[in-house]
This record gives sequence, structure tokens and C-alpha cells, in this order.
Amino acid sequence: TGSTGTFDRPNHISPAVMLNDSTSWVIGHSYYQGSFWQAHGRQGLLIQVKYQNGWPIMQYPPAGASTAPNLPNSDDILWMVPKSDMFRTPRLSPNWAILGYTPDESIDLSSRAGWIKLTPHQGSTTILQNDGEHQYTAITQLDFAPESPTDQAGLWIINGPEELTVKLYSSANEAGQPVLGFSFDGTVYNIENTFGSSVWFKLERNDHSASGFYSQDGIDWVQIGEAINISAIDQHQNDFNDFTGNQQGLFVLGKEAYFDSYIYRDAYSDIMAKNPANFNGVSPSTTSLSYLNWISNNDWAMYAGVQFGTKTPSGDAEDYQKFAKQIHVVASNDGEPITVEVWLDGINSGEKIGEVTITNTVTLSNFETFSAELTEEITDVHDVYLLFKGTENASVLARLQKFYFSQTVFTSLEEEPLTNTPGTFQLMQNYPNPFNPSTNITYQLPEKSFMRLAIFDILGREVTELEAGVKPAGTYSVTWDATNVASGMYMYRLTAGNEVITRKMLLLK
Repeated sequence: TGSTGTFDRPNHISPAVMLNDSTSWVIGHSYYQGSFWQAHGRQGLLIQVKYQNGWPIMQYPPAGASTAPNLPNSDDILWMVPKSDMFRTPRLSPNWAILGYTPDESIDLSSRAGWIKLTPHQGSTTILQNDGEHQYTAITQLDFAPESPTDQAGLWIINGPEELTVKLYSSANEAGQPVLGFSFDGTVYNIENTFGSSVWFKLERNDHSASGFYSQDGIDWVQIGEAINISAIDQHQNDFNDFTGNQQGLFVLGKEAYFDSYIYRDAYSDIMAKNPANFNGVSPSTTSLSYLNWISNNDWAMYAGVQFGTKTPSGDAEDYQKFAKQIHVVASNDGEPITVEVWLDGINSGEKIGEVTITNTVTLSNFETFSAELTEEITDVHDVYLLFKGTENASVLARLQKFYFSQTVFTSLEEEPLTNTPGTFQLMQNYPNPFNPSTNITYQLPEKSFMRLAIFDILGREVTELEAGVKPAGTYSVTWDATNVASGMYMYRLTAGNEVITRKMLLLK
């Protein structure tokens, strides 16, 4: 008897669990109805249960903030995102799932300390974690000796029906020569592998865009081809994929391979601010914008599972031995200075490791980099909270585009760290495209040079200059706010030295 509330049946819902604070909770399912994110699968919602005349009523998830259950805050209970793994345990961590039936001998964590060996079973072996977030950077080190194009090993994102895959991999060409590849749905980039069997891979997902990088040392990265639009893997393919969603992880095809560590969200790569795992007050932007918006006093945003490095056992020199010393925030501000407090694993209950002051950048569309030294060297994996402090009752204090950490303390913009060190001069396709009213443009400079990025109409008339000046080698991103510009086709042109690249984009209002 009694009201059943919002949910009228217990289909696919867990039993209620009472915590020590006498509150009861269940894990329920949700369906993301957005047109561009229909392949998340049945994501778990933590939902409180209250009782009316003995009848359990699940509380509909609120749009605003709600008090979290009183769970212990420890290394064992972090926000539910894919977890980094250094493969030091004798058995596979329960964070991983295995794709299909796989004999025990196909997954070996003992033959090489700190490495996992994957041996193909009936052609392939894959370990996976859920691909539920919109932005992350996954990294692994691979030891693999391919002999033919059917031998592949690396990082991938795979959909439920196993028909679409984003792959960053080591392989060989028809002549048996080693190559490195990055591919999705018919788009394939291959380059010669001059590093031998050992190579580092970095797969960056930024909403519906993916980029692949390789490195010899895990520090200096070179991009393979260009960023690829992977929106097809995030949309509805069939009901099966709507149930399971996409997965990401490590794979081998044709031949065994060793993997030393798996990094899910690298602290030293761009962490896009618009995609927090949890937040209060701020507004995570839709895919048409590239920043965290509506930042006001006492708002906060949390980014889960950031891997700063590892507390390496003595003698193990091959782990991810890094320590963060400085944070860099790319933001805009058209008012009084604001402070971004950086906390680990909780606000007040966690540890405050630094403060970044965001000064006036003249307009909210003009993004600049602000840096601050951390109070101590940071390693291990943490949930990172950004707490914003500014003028009381101010409606909008700032916009936050991205942040990242560095192992070195830089004292000037000229020394600013490069999260990706590009090997070629590149101008990426703007994202989103078509767009309304803002779009993000990313470009790469292989060496220090005078550059200019400008927008032109279809007749070749200059509309605006976005950036101009001398910049060191690096990867840069700028947002064009076309609020006051008419709909139509536009061109954006990057000039640096003797190099010129022009691309088209479409503004639809």
C-alpha cells in the first residue's frame, strides 16, 4: 500500500542499503536522452530511499545540490570513474571487466613485475572499464613486437556491438615493418615506428573528438595524424549499445603484448573544465561551448581520478614516477580578481594544495593562463576540487576553459609548459561545427614563431583577429564567440613563418 513515488517498479534497481547514519540508498539506472550522448549505457545513479507507511520511495534525483551519503573518504572509495592501474597485484583489479570468455592464462600479472601480459584468445584479448565520461586522457606504456597488420596492441574505445572502435595501436605494415596507428570508422593514420617494441601511447577524448599521441619516454609527445570526430560511437546504434554503453581500455590482436601501467586521467595533460564529475553552482557548458560557465562565489567543481604519479616501490623504475609542483589554469575574467582554491579528495575534509588568482582579462571571451606553485609535491591518484572565491553577489565571476599540472615550477609565460609537444604545424577543425554561437579552434606550432589566427567571411574579408604574436612551440586553443556575427560560412586562417593553413566552419543561428 501507499504511493510508489516517481519509480513505480523495482526493475533493474538494487536492494536498499542502510548506512551508519540511518539513511537508505539504492543504485538505480538512468537513460541519457541527449541527442549526442546515447551510448552511455545504464549508468548508476545513487538515489536515497525514504519510507512512507513502510513503503520505500526512491527520491527523484534533484536538479540542484544534495547532501552526499556519509561514506568513508579513503583511497579505496573514490568517485566512480575508470581507475588507473600500475599492475602490481597478483590478480586483475575488480575495476576491470574482461570482454568475452577469456582463459586465465590469457591475462598474466606475474611473469614480469609491474606489467600485465595479454595473450590473444581466439584472436584477441581485451580488458575494459566504462567509458562514461566526456573527457579524459588515457596513457599506457607498451612492449610489443608485431609481425603483420593483424598484430595490434594498444588503447581503444569500443561500443557495445563491437562494431565501432577508436584505436591507438602498434602494428606492422604488409612488409612487416613496424608502424604506429590511430583510427576510427574508416579514418586511419599510420606512421613509421622508429622506437622499436617499447612505446608510450596517449589517447585524449574531448567530447566527440579523439586524438592519438606517442612518445619514447612518456614526457615528449608527438601526435599521430589529426583529431578525429568520433560522434558516431556516442550515438544510438541499437538497443544493445544503449544498455551496455561504450567501454575503454587495453587490447591485443594476433599476438601477446606487455603493458606497464594504465593511466586514466593524466594530471599533466589538459583537463577540460566543462566536464566535471560533480559540481555545485557552476554550469557545465553544452557541447556548443568549451568552458565552465556561471562561476560565482563559493561555487565548486570536481574532477575525478586525476593521476599525478605513483609511490614507486624501491627498485621499480618503470612506473609512472611523477610529482606535480605547479597548477596552470586557462580562464577569463571581466571583473575583480577571483581565487581558485585547489583541494584534493574533498573540500575542507580533504587537503588544500594551492590557490590560483584569476585577474581581469578584459572580456570573458579572452582566455589567459594563470599559474600557482603547489604547497607540496603531489603524487598518487586524487579527486581534484576547484573552489571559487570572489566578490559576494557577483552574478558571473569568470569562465574556466581547462587546467593542468606540471612537474617544474615555471616563472614566466615564455617558460609555460607544453602539455603536448607537436612535431608539425597544424590547424585542427573547429569544434563544434556547425556551431552557435561559440566554437573552439586548436592549433599546433612545432617551433617558436610569430603567428596570426584570423577569421574571414566567404568573400575573403577579415571579420576578426583572434590571436597574433610570438609564441613558443606548443598546442594552443582559442574560443571564437560569434554572438554578434551573422549566420553563414566562415574561414579561419593560421599563419606562422612561411606556413599557412585555412579551414572552413559554419555558423548556424
